[in-house]
Amino acid sequence: MAGLLLLALAGGTVGAVLFVRAMNRTRLDGRLLAVAPLALGAAELDSAGAAIAASVIDRLRGAVRSVPAATARRAWDGHVAPAEAAVLLAQRTGAGLVVLAQLWPQGRVAADSVRLVARLLDVSRNAVLARYEIRAPRAEASALGDSLARLLLRELGEGGRDSVRSGAR
Repeated sequence: MAGLLLLALAGGTVGAVLFVRAMNRTRLDGRLLAVAPLALGAAELDSAGAAIAASVIDRLRGAVRSVPAATARRAWDGHVAPAEAAVLLAQRTGAGLVVLAQLWPQGRVAADSVRLVARLLDVSRNAVLARYEIRAPRAEASALGDSLARLLLRELGEGGRDSVRSGAR
């Protein structure tokens, strides 16, 4: 039993080392942003999640260089842990910045509101630049995309990432 445990630990360590080496060989553009598909806390939020993602990408277009939504969807691997999926998304698209977001139903009566939790990740430096939590009535869930886009633009403009804005297409 102890031998199997040691073998598993050794395998995990070797895998982690190889993963980090592969990351170091991949050139990521710290001025390019990828918005990952939203994780949904309930199937009935699917349409709201799609509207939020589309709204964020539309609002960022022209102000921030970003990976097209279709490219981000193709590069996304929903079968792995979110942190690993974010790294893979960055590697596959070359984006140094990744937005990970989750949409959850909230409220006591039939989940009458929603909560959007999002993180702006600098994958090239393995850092969380910002974390956002926004709530809205369920009927106004799609407006959360505009709110998140405003917060991201503020962070990217004021948070020492002016080069992201100046590199816009």
